[in-house]
Amino acid sequence: DTWGSGVAGEPVTFVHGTSQHVFARGQDGSLAHWFWDPIHGSRSDNWAPNADLAGDPAAIVIGDFEAVWSVDQGGKLQHWYWGPNTGGVKHDTWGSGVVGRPSVFLTASGEQHVFARGVGGTLEHFWWTPGVGLRHDTWGSGLAGDPAALVIGEFQAVWAVDGGGKLQHWYWGPSTNGVKQDTWGSGVTGRPSVFVTGSGEQHAFARGTRSE
Repeated sequence: DTWGSGVAGEPVTFVHGTSQHVFARGQDGSLAHWFWDPIHGSRSDNWAPNADLAGDPAAIVIGDFEAVWSVDQGGKLQHWYWGPNTGGVKHDTWGSGVVGRPSVFLTASGEQHVFARGVGGTLEHFWWTPGVGLRHDTWGSGLAGDPAALVIGEFQAVWAVDGGGKLQHWYWGPSTNGVKQDTWGSGVTGRPSVFVTGSGEQHAFARGTRSE
């Protein structure tokens, strides 16, 4: 079936309770939202009609809340969120100097983390901690594609392709004494896709630069 029209780029989806949600960048730069549940069926609204988005959104469920991040035409990392007590969709700005599509995750302690490609190819990291607020640091450099990130127990890991077509990997944990970095492979391009298995295996898939 068809859920909507007037979209650009790649949507992001999640399930929240019994509802299915889709967020996408509108052709007019807005943040479009479609959702379906067994009782009311399909509905839609627009979380940010005048957002002027340049990149595709990233979204997650945080308890009873829904949160979306996306980069606007000015290179700012914008954040929208909705919950039972917010009185509608709320908005704030997390940072600037970034491009592309961010990657986001939530830790067990409630920290919200966002990784994005900086305008100069850096790996920018923004995170919000309950009781502390928003913070930022830079994990690396040389990025040519957008990052993919996930949380692995107490560790945080990010993959991205550099300008030489190499798949680079950065990770941080309580015992790493700072952010560490290694190279996983070469001959790739674009944005990788990553996951961790129940046995602790970390997997990354990426589009190769060669067709055979």
